[in-house]
Amino acid sequence: DDLEQGKTESLKQELQEIKQLIEQASSAKTEEEKKKAEQQAQQRMQEMSEFAKNQAGSKEMNESLQKALEQLAQSKSGDGR
Repeated sequence: DDLEQGKTESLKQELQEIKQLIEQASSAKTEEEKKKAEQQAQQRMQEMSEFAKNQAGSKEMNESLQKALEQLAQSKSGDGR
């Protein structure tokens, strides 16, 4: 069970880092910075998605991932500002 807990913790850490990338993208000063951060976030989310599918398919994990994807989509479709 400790192993499962460790996986969950590293997944949470990864989600935090992805959220930071999404925030970087939405506050980027240049289009280039924004694209770079968005691409990194998207790539990492795809990797996490694959990982989640291959693991026990943690429902909580997939929900968090879905929220992050939605945030990324919103940041791409013109800053809500």
